[in-house]
Amino acid sequence: MSKTKNLFSYATKELSQDAFLRWLFENWNSNEKDVKETSQIVLKSLLNREIVSGDITKIKTYSQVNSIDIVVDCWIDDIKHIIIVEDKTYSGPHDDQLKKYKEVVSKWKQRCVIKYIYYKTSLISDEELSQIDKQGWEIYDIRRIHSIFSTLRVSPINNILSDYVEHICTLYKELTQILPNDVSKWKLNHWMNFYYHNNLKIPEKIDFGCSNYRGLYIYLVFNKRGGWKKHPYAEIRSRDFHDNKFILKILLYDTQQEYLDKYLAGWKQKIASSTLFKSQNYKQQIAISRETEKIYTVKELESTLQKYIDEYCRIML
Repeated sequence: MSKTKNLFSYATKELSQDAFLRWLFENWNSNEKDVKETSQIVLKSLLNREIVSGDITKIKTYSQVNSIDIVVDCWIDDIKHIIIVEDKTYSGPHDDQLKKYKEVVSKWKQRCVIKYIYYKTSLISDEELSQIDKQGWEIYDIRRIHSIFSTLRVSPINNILSDYVEHICTLYKELTQILPNDVSKWKLNHWMNFYYHNNLKIPEKIDFGCSNYRGLYIYLVFNKRGGWKKHPYAEIRSRDFHDNKFILKILLYDTQQEYLDKYLAGWKQKIASSTLFKSQNYKQQIAISRETEKIYTVKELESTLQKYIDEYCRIML
């Protein structure tokens, strides 16, 4: 008999995680010991205070209050605590949302203890970390979340809770542990892991980034430092990596028209001189790797990508 598949392999969106967290918080007094204890362990961590049986008198959660993902009203010893949770799976903060949410909460004028939690079941870049820290939110990334759920005193029996714990442990392994050497077997999180834990030598004048496109694929990008929207950038997408084929493109998405008018002809001339890139005449794509190289291992991926980064620097900087 095959094992029942994990619910959170399908419930991968932030709204699904919102629902789980609300379910967990509101089951602080559950009759199921594993659920109750886990709920109180997580609340203890978020509130940064000891919680023993009988301390909590009431908990009520809400979703999308003024676009805030989760609001938790928690009464402990007749003192109201509010936990504001910004819940992320892959995306980062946008449109100054963290600042806006704090401004919204400041107008509630309630006498209570307020905690601002940035909860993300992935890795967090230095740039993202700086944005969050600047706004005064406490960070829970996959490492910190894993440290809570992987050390529960009671092994979960409840199916929902058990699935979530397994899900967190899987994410942690894929994002932080040694990568499978066979690149063709990588999942999206393995690509994220590679971005954060590679042996590439990124030139000082290059910005190197990584993002997830709607949970469909990972893309690694590099560009002239400060050149976004002004300069062509190079990109490799995990979805293009089929049959172990390495494909890298030089793209112009979001490049401002004034820079295209002024520099496009020169960029194309430089690309034409490359032994690794060949010119393309699409509106948003001006070059692609000349050879479709075969990649099988992590070391091969690193060495091939390094070769293209160095060539990009030679012709474009």
